[in-house]
Amino acid sequence: MTASTRSGLATIAVAGVVGALAALGWKTGLAFAALVVVGAFLVVLAHRPEFALYAYIAAIPLQKSPDLPVVGTKLTVAEPLLALGLGLLILRALASKRGVKLTRVPYQGPIGLLLIATLLSALSVPNVKEVWIAYLVEAGTLFSLAVMYVVMVYHLRSSPKALGNVLAALVLGLLISEVAGVVGSYDLLRGQGPSSAFVYEGFRVIGTFRNPNALASFYMAGLFIVAGLWLSPPGLTPWPRWSLVGCFLVGCLVLVATGSRGGYVGFTAGIGMLSLLARRFRGRLSVLMFLLVLSSATAIAFTLTEAVTSVSYLASALKAFTSLASDLELQGRFTIWGEVWPVITAHPVVGAGAGTLRFVTETQLGIEGGFEAHNTPLGITAETGAIGLAALLWLAVAVTRDMARAIHVSRGTARQGLVAGLVAATIAIGVDSLSQNIQRHRQLWLLLALNAVMATASVARSNPDVDPVRVR
Repeated sequence: MTASTRSGLATIAVAGVVGALAALGWKTGLAFAALVVVGAFLVVLAHRPEFALYAYIAAIPLQKSPDLPVVGTKLTVAEPLLALGLGLLILRALASKRGVKLTRVPYQGPIGLLLIATLLSALSVPNVKEVWIAYLVEAGTLFSLAVMYVVMVYHLRSSPKALGNVLAALVLGLLISEVAGVVGSYDLLRGQGPSSAFVYEGFRVIGTFRNPNALASFYMAGLFIVAGLWLSPPGLTPWPRWSLVGCFLVGCLVLVATGSRGGYVGFTAGIGMLSLLARRFRGRLSVLMFLLVLSSATAIAFTLTEAVTSVSYLASALKAFTSLASDLELQGRFTIWGEVWPVITAHPVVGAGAGTLRFVTETQLGIEGGFEAHNTPLGITAETGAIGLAALLWLAVAVTRDMARAIHVSRGTARQGLVAGLVAATIAIGVDSLSQNIQRHRQLWLLLALNAVMATASVARSNPDVDPVRVR
């Protein structure tokens, strides 16, 4: 697509938005403007199918459920199918346009075994419509995420510009989520948390997510990648360097407002890893650490001294680490983890069925509404059995091997900063996985793709012809 074509489409889109708002009123005008923008986007996709992948990555934080239960249910069922179809179409287009050879995919063994375990777990699903819908949604989500992972890997291999575009899309999504997080934090501090769409149950910021723990998980991935970009040479993404620093600073403030204990621990582990791996960049790392301490200390001090009732939960979350033995939230996690074991012992091989744990615990334990395991290894073992656990451990070993390889080979190179950020993000999410279920989080699969390709590219850096992921 030529520059004039892009300018023409942008002009049409802007004109459509302005004209619709002026002539039709806000609601009708916005609906019409949305159609114009979607139409322009479809025209772009006809020439550049990879833009659908960038839109998918930028939309990772847009995971709030609609207010209408019926619509929300339909979208929940349709989302995996749409993502699966979209991924297959993009993959086909990339293969035909870029000449990408469909060869071996990193981690195809453990991911394939996890998908097989998901299918086999259907043997334990009872003949209840509601439970089967939950299973099909979970299985469809995992398969669609696996397809999008393959798409990301092949696209990152296909073009030297792919890495920069993917990271730019991720930063865009993070910035969108941060705007909603700042609004939620402002509502929380004003005592208007219960009426805010960006606050969970009146006490914890969720921004654009369904729950605060998922927001914290995404921020751990996004913020450490932003840190890696800040440590890297300029030009890897179109974002100015000052915007990366601001994004990191605001993100840390919003992360405090999530009240996620697992997020706090995971982020601390990631910061420790980043400090170890990025010692070469002492000046930039010092700036980053200063901003982190400044923003976090300000947010924590304000939270602990604020008299507004709506921040009482955040205060308790921050104080929890001084009295772990008496923290009710932590003790509740221990209780849940203990109650998952009967499910594991009842279905040791193939599990109780992917996505069905809350129904099983409701039936077997008499707990209304049931619960999730709030622990990825336990949850996968309970729902997909020993086969699923073996796949998870295999994947963890493979990712650890590739991270170690990338760290070793990238030392003293231009990509050392980005590798440090990716490794820190992966460590942070890994620690956080012990307090929530992350297998369906899109940012996890994006990190897998980035780690796999960066590890391969780092080893191949001496031969530019086989190294499409170039950081100069």
